[in-house]
Amino acid sequence: MKQLNSPPSVADRFLRFFLKDELAEEVIGDLFEQFQYDYQRQGLLRARLQYWFQVFNYCRPFAVKRVGGRLKLNDAMWKHNFKIGWRSLTRSKYLSLIHIGGLSLGMTIVILTSLWIWDELKYDKFHENYDHIYQVIAHRDFNGNIFTDRNMVFPLANTMSDNVGQIEDVTWTTHQQSNLFSKGEKSMQLSGHDVGGSFFDIFSWKFIHGNAESAFLQPGNVVLTESAAIRIFGKTDVIGEGLTLNNSTDLVVSAILEDVPEQSTMNFDYVRPFNFSDPNIQSLQ
Repeated sequence: MKQLNSPPSVADRFLRFFLKDELAEEVIGDLFEQFQYDYQRQGLLRARLQYWFQVFNYCRPFAVKRVGGRLKLNDAMWKHNFKIGWRSLTRSKYLSLIHIGGLSLGMTIVILTSLWIWDELKYDKFHENYDHIYQVIAHRDFNGNIFTDRNMVFPLANTMSDNVGQIEDVTWTTHQQSNLFSKGEKSMQLSGHDVGGSFFDIFSWKFIHGNAESAFLQPGNVVLTESAAIRIFGKTDVIGEGLTLNNSTDLVVSAILEDVPEQSTMNFDYVRPFNFSDPNIQSLQ
């Protein structure tokens, strides 16, 4: 039975086909060890791609089998084709320049597009249940002005949770907002969200200090990211430290998170719970 975490068998057969017999076993053994290392560090797909790259890297004269005193890869043929190609290039320099430039541009576009797609496909994959997380948006029509946005009425989350059986947990957040945080004479702007519901159950944010159970025990709690804590306090072990929000609201640091990964739809320096004793929040419920 073929193992899922094994190197590609086609690559092994190809390697044995052209590689010298005295090198084959040692090289395949080394490549297998490297494959296992890459598999543990980077995953199966990238490990197999690296394996193929190493196999092709051995397609060199010193490693290729000789049959009847001659290389399987015909050196004379390659030299002949190279000369013909070089003469064609030098005979029509401007046309060759256009062709090479077009090929280079096309390859560059393909590579950059592939890298962009690869980056987009990695978004939010660090969440443990990323394939079960959905965001509610609304398609609206106001007097013929049709648009889609993420603004929802406040009671919607609990209403959906109570009436839609497939929904296990809900959370709601404000749009990203920038606020002034102060500690003594030091002040700085941090961006973040007010959040509610099962925020830490749905999303897999990693805690450095504190935990999800104690993060939002009090309305005045605030959770900082690692870099935000270092900017304000110069360290991360700051649970229980006080902060002032916009020169008017006292907050207490209740937990520290690892910085949000780059491939994240939601980015923030801090999160804090909705304060349901606030008359402005009560009016929205």
